[in-house]
Amino acid sequence: MRKYRLIFAGEKIVNGQPVPAVALVSSRSFPYHAPWMKSKLIVALDVESYQDAAALVQVTRDVVDIFKVGSQLFTRVGPRIIEFLHEHGKECFLDLKFHDIPHTVARAVESAAALRVRLLTLHTCGGAEMLEAAAAIPNHPLLLGVTVLTSVG
Repeated sequence: MRKYRLIFAGEKIVNGQPVPAVALVSSRSFPYHAPWMKSKLIVALDVESYQDAAALVQVTRDVVDIFKVGSQLFTRVGPRIIEFLHEHGKECFLDLKFHDIPHTVARAVESAAALRVRLLTLHTCGGAEMLEAAAAIPNHPLLLGVTVLTSVG
């Protein structure tokens, strides 16, 4: 039986029209199951509206505990989506790949901690000082370093 670590759900364009799309990523290369995770799934809320995100959370609520909120959704709806997740007993993986001067990233991590974000991405190109500033924030989310974007050849 194949286990999956991430489910990416959103839209893709087929014949010029947006259609729902789901991609499963095998967990064979990432077998670690964190003890605080009830489910082994993280669903990406890569949708364009609060309503679409809420609908996806509702449909998967019985099997998913953590939802990824990326730049597109967070920029469009802001912290309201994180509040929605918490109201429904779910966790947030905030995938914004912070990359800025150390002080700015530290304040952003502090803001994410105040929103009770569970996981947060940082772009490691920001350097050791930036990463250390982020890690120095008390009660920070689990920090995940992004080394290379998949679209960079």
